[in-house]
Amino acid sequence: MEFAYTIGGGAPHMKKFIVDDAAAITQGVPLQANADAANGDGVIAATTTVCIGCVGVSLDSADASTAAQVGSTEGNLSDGNNASFVSVAINPDAVWRAKLTQGGTEDTALTIITQAAADATGLAPTTVTDEFMIWGYTGANAGHVRRADAANSVLIAFPNDIAAGDTFIQANAVIADPTQGVELSTVFTQVNAAGAVAASDNFNCVETRFRTSADSGNVNSFAYIMPASHAFNQTGTLDT
Repeated sequence: MEFAYTIGGGAPHMKKFIVDDAAAITQGVPLQANADAANGDGVIAATTTVCIGCVGVSLDSADASTAAQVGSTEGNLSDGNNASFVSVAINPDAVWRAKLTQGGTEDTALTIITQAAADATGLAPTTVTDEFMIWGYTGANAGHVRRADAANSVLIAFPNDIAAGDTFIQANAVIADPTQGVELSTVFTQVNAAGAVAASDNFNCVETRFRTSADSGNVNSFAYIMPASHAFNQTGTLDT
């Protein structure tokens, strides 16, 4: 994921944090403190569904720190120091742009759903998942977005009749619903469009960019997300 903007309109504010000795950090990963029973020290990556007390998102990569003493000058592991540091954008109101991927693997094309039978009500797109967002990919409803209220049903009709052969895409990326956070990919830099509903306690959607076939939306759609709980905002940015 990458920095998009702040709600307040400010620039990203960067700080360096020591990296825990558990694992290396890659760029574009949400981070949290490792305050576990093993007395971990430093920041670690979030999980796919949990980022409690997020400190921000990494702006570069860093090796894991090492617990053993290593004599050297200041710096990262590359010059011998046992402590490694990562740059982090710490703004509590930062919004992050994350690509939608089908499942846990990065850059997997989103599933295109083909309408099996014509529907003159605009309420019955084929094979949609309850609570997911669904948008027209091709056909008369291309670019229009609705939220499923049940399997194979939307509460607010699409504006046009749905023809057999029209296509749609769906994603668990619901705007402004603190009960339905997004699930991250397995390396934490993208959003799993097929993630389970209400399975996440890390990031919530501020906005989305659901694109149609004209813009290769199955490999070029995005969620704009922010932490539900941030270490530098006492109540969390979207807590209720």
